[in-house]
Amino acid sequence: MKRFSFIVVALSMIMITLAVSSCGPDDKPNIVPYDNMVTNITLDKHSLDLGIGSKYQLGYDVTSNTSLSKLYEALEWSSTDLSVATVNSLGVVTGISEGTCKIAVKVSPNGVSDTCLLTVSKESLYIYGMFPDSTYILKDMDTLYNIGALEPLDMDVYHSDVYYTAMIVHVENIPIVDESGNVTGSRTEKTYENVVYKNDQVLPGYKGKQIQVVDGNVYTLFESVVYKNGERFFSPASGNEICASEDMFVTDSYVYMCGRLNDCGPRIWKINSTTGILESTTYMCNDWMVTYYVAPTDPMTYLTPVDSLKIFIGDIYVEGSDVYVCGDRYNRKLMSRTHRFGYVWKNGEEIIGKEYYIWLDMVVNKGKVYAVGYSNPMYSFPAAYLNGPHHSFSSTEASSGRMLTICRHGDDVYYSGYIYAPTINIWKNDELRYSLPSPNPYSTFNIVKILYK
Repeated sequence: MKRFSFIVVALSMIMITLAVSSCGPDDKPNIVPYDNMVTNITLDKHSLDLGIGSKYQLGYDVTSNTSLSKLYEALEWSSTDLSVATVNSLGVVTGISEGTCKIAVKVSPNGVSDTCLLTVSKESLYIYGMFPDSTYILKDMDTLYNIGALEPLDMDVYHSDVYYTAMIVHVENIPIVDESGNVTGSRTEKTYENVVYKNDQVLPGYKGKQIQVVDGNVYTLFESVVYKNGERFFSPASGNEICASEDMFVTDSYVYMCGRLNDCGPRIWKINSTTGILESTTYMCNDWMVTYYVAPTDPMTYLTPVDSLKIFIGDIYVEGSDVYVCGDRYNRKLMSRTHRFGYVWKNGEEIIGKEYYIWLDMVVNKGKVYAVGYSNPMYSFPAAYLNGPHHSFSSTEASSGRMLTICRHGDDVYYSGYIYAPTINIWKNDELRYSLPSPNPYSTFNIVKILYK
């Protein structure tokens, strides 16, 4: 066996030597046709955060004068610091150690190129939510920040800095006075104050329920307005239009705001992330007719005016040029509120519809959809949709609760929620990784965000 391996290696080396010697001085086969044909190459990422040991395949678009079926043979990939990250001939980047470097791609021999700034760091699991005694942000299951009685809303992590939004609830007892001026009782009045944090410091003037940090810019969504670095950036409302914003997703080039206009929807507003100019508005369902079943036992189908359709938006996710929206819907005229359908729309077409399900959060990986939420709205059974088959919870776990948030790390998904007990559980794919029981059996958890960055 050893001698055979040596022979194979020897023959392989001979073949490689012959192949290299036939490639010419640039060691690249078939490159002559690409000279002066490629006029531009653009990477799909110009900044990228990667964990140690994690991989990412950079994509690219080219502008050329002809069809280039074997362009990859003329691409030269390089890293400015191989101790931080490496890149192979297919553009797959691998994080090696903490630091920064540039990943470059060049079309040989004409020199058209593009670069991506890469930051490699030790990745951690972040959890943001309300626990029985306080609101916490956990990092690798240890307390990172305790922010007291604030109501958690959303979180993002950028270069190890934690950005999060919260709501402060102010409670005031207002005396009730009769016509004679006598105090006969009191009433409770609540007011709400929205705050945005970076680590343990409030960002003055910032507002936001949803938050996302891209290329160092802080985007927040608050009351149908997108803010960028604390400044008003975009709002779709004008005239008599009433917009109820639900969520947003930010890429390198665009901000996608998801919401409902005049109580119909959902709608997707695509905004240039540099200029704040609206580029398009997408209507994610037919504006006039939608097909629904009256009841599970009734095979008859009705065409129902959209004004009787009620849609709730759980999350928006963008992968490449594809826009996904999840949530649930029901027909106000023909169905009860408990007869609901969990949906996922891709570019306006419904690709997933599950009866009696409600999807709250979602990620997409190479076209595969992963969503979490709950089923049977009357009793709230935790539910997870992992690219088709539903995750099977144990009989104890499935008795009551909700899956609330999900994130992606490479090809793995992490998701979390609460189950009957109450207990916070965290899964990696189909494996239960962490379980946090409450010391108070009558308390509840509210985990709003889980991230692996």
